[in-house]
Amino acid sequence: MVIPGIQALFGFQLIAVFNQGFDEKLSNVGQTVHLVAMTLTALSMALVMSPAALHRLAEPKQVSERFLWLASNLILAGMVPLAVAIGLDSYVVTSIVLGRELPAVVLGTVLMVVFAWMWLVLPLGELHKH
Repeated sequence: MVIPGIQALFGFQLIAVFNQGFDEKLSNVGQTVHLVAMTLTALSMALVMSPAALHRLAEPKQVSERFLWLASNLILAGMVPLAVAIGLDSYVVTSIVLGRELPAVVLGTVLMVVFAWMWLVLPLGELHKH
């Protein structure tokens, strides 16, 4: 379920660069932040898609405990750069819309914290309850 969302985000990030006004609306810093976010999204996509390739090539007819552990950890690892990428691009969009840095930094940071909480802290807390 995560893969189509990551791919859609990556597509929008790519399209943004080719839109008229990209270099006019964004400072060099904003453009660099967007590039970093796009790179992190690509990294996230690679991590989240790796279990499928690994399964097809290494264990096509079985599912071992090791594969389940590795696949779960690759997907979890992929969520980290995705959360950062979303926070960074939220910063970029907010800085354009509001024309102010502080709200952009606050929104980007808050979103990263929310994603970290929902995707890492909350699940790990549930793990320790069992």
